[in-house]
Amino acid sequence: MAVEWINLGLSRLFDAYVAWTGVLPLWASMTPLALLAALVMLFVFRHTSSPKRIERSKKLLRAYLMEMRLFSDEPALVFGAQGRLLLANARYLFWMAVPIACASVALWPLLAQMERYYGQGPLRVGEPALFTVHLNGPVNSGTGVPRLMAPAGIEVETPAVRVESEQSVVWRIRASGESAGVLRAEFPWGRVEKRIEAGGRRRPVDARRVAEAMSLWLHPGESRLVDSRAAWAEIAYPAAEVQVFGWSLHWLWALMLLSMPAALLLKRRFGVVF
Repeated sequence: MAVEWINLGLSRLFDAYVAWTGVLPLWASMTPLALLAALVMLFVFRHTSSPKRIERSKKLLRAYLMEMRLFSDEPALVFGAQGRLLLANARYLFWMAVPIACASVALWPLLAQMERYYGQGPLRVGEPALFTVHLNGPVNSGTGVPRLMAPAGIEVETPAVRVESEQSVVWRIRASGESAGVLRAEFPWGRVEKRIEAGGRRRPVDARRVAEAMSLWLHPGESRLVDSRAAWAEIAYPAAEVQVFGWSLHWLWALMLLSMPAALLLKRRFGVVF
């Protein structure tokens, strides 16, 4: 399927990039991607926005704010200016909505890849985590007990726990050392496999493997679950943060902090107004 091949191709490309920049701090390896995101956003804005209408809306906003300041001792004028200010603000948001939506769609494949590296990390040695298989139908407690087989470096600490209200089967696992392999959940009707990463070496991880093709845009790193009654299989990887100028930030905030200056500096070259 095209969606699957596109996502897997982008994942391999992104994995090669982070392998090349893996010796750098996270903010440094993120900076070229932030520049790329800024360029994509400006390109989309150039072709989907209306600079004249946006600029006119901004001028009206400034005019009504100035009117409120100049006539602060005239309640009737201030009240009227407030109404016009709200209307001008609504117009500004309207003209910005389409390019923002288009830019979000264009950037989505990049953001989904960045979540794999900057948003989470491998299981830490010694810390427990949950592995969950969510089924498409009810959990049938009358069938055989599901079993989980783990690669070297991963310990399975509990038997399968059926959560019937959520149609899920859950195991608690723990990393005992560096590991990169496949978890295999054996059910009476078949097998569900999920790649797992553990240890101190930083690399991309894929929290969830999905069965639906469209869900691959959210979880692009692994191939689709096929011929299975499972909707998805997920490992609760630890969240990560990016250090930028001494601050610990969620990677999306760090991306905005690094990309917005570039967008502001280059917007005139692209003929963009926002």
